[in-house]
Amino acid sequence: MEIKVIDEDPLEQIKTKQYYEKYLNKNKEIYLIGVIFDRNERNLKKFVWEKYPNKNQ
Repeated sequence: MEIKVIDEDPLEQIKTKQYYEKYLNKNKEIYLIGVIFDRNERNLKKFVWEKYPNKNQ
């Protein structure tokens, strides 16, 4: 999961830094989850997720 306070794609950082790699051999579904908070409104601005295509499962 990646949480951002700025307006950029949180899933992009997860993919670029490959945070999911250590879970690839666990034979479980992997979901990439990103959340963006609005600093001014102090509220959730965007919630995105996608299932990672784990070929080892």
